[in-house]
Amino acid sequence: MNLAQVEAFVAVAETGSIGNAAHRLGLTQPAVTRQIQSLEQALGTTLLDRRSKPSTLTPSGRIALEHCRHLLKVLTELKESVNEISTPSGNFRLGIAFGATDLVLSEPIDLLRKGYPEVKVEVIADWTGNLIRQTEAGAIDAAIILRPHDKAPAPELHGRALGQDEIVVVASKREKLSPNSQISALEGYSWVMNPKGCWYRDLLQQILSRASIPFQIAIETFGLEYQLSLISRGVGLGFVPGWAVERSAYRKDLKMISLAECKLELTVWSIQAGYVGRLRAALHTLEDAISKNIR
Repeated sequence: MNLAQVEAFVAVAETGSIGNAAHRLGLTQPAVTRQIQSLEQALGTTLLDRRSKPSTLTPSGRIALEHCRHLLKVLTELKESVNEISTPSGNFRLGIAFGATDLVLSEPIDLLRKGYPEVKVEVIADWTGNLIRQTEAGAIDAAIILRPHDKAPAPELHGRALGQDEIVVVASKREKLSPNSQISALEGYSWVMNPKGCWYRDLLQQILSRASIPFQIAIETFGLEYQLSLISRGVGLGFVPGWAVERSAYRKDLKMISLAECKLELTVWSIQAGYVGRLRAALHTLEDAISKNIR
């Protein structure tokens, strides 16, 4: 058994066919077939059920796939670990939670690009849950995610907490709401919110529901700064991390409101599933800059 055989098997399993695997690996289809056959012979079992078209994994194949993926991941981490002293370069696949894009895609990303010009940053914006799964699968190198303050990422994600802040109700200064209001004072207002999938939108909806207050959406949109621009004009209330308000160009037209019945906090985390090798210094620069931007 050798590495080429393992790579061929994983490629077939992930792409769904010998032809697609051959294209991914830059080999001929007969060459990929021979690698699979050699691996099956070395393991003493059949990995692919060739009676179906396309071929499917046998029960032994499904077990072998999990171990083969782990083996490739360990080998990648070994290679990257000895390259950490090298100048950061290459593609950096960075995931950013929707609620953190304004935080990251400002000074932090500029500092990374300026300090490491040979690093090509590829940004993937998504919900935190999806970014965790992509990081675990190795589809991205690292991710900046948002979590409730009491829910840390799994240990295998090598998380680093970058800062914590309160989630606050935010309103136009023209609204007659006290900085320390009861939940009941929010009745009758509509909201400018992230689309469905945002965990603190879900949290707000639960809070309002317990108080028998209808959850009314004025506008659903991504981008905290755009949301704050709408809120400053009186379109509706918002529910955002405090740093977003403090850093906003619309700060003078907004006021933050803490709910007297509850204190809601989130933590910004950086996660990675394994070694990032020569990208480590670039990631640390990004993390440090994000930490400074959280009030």
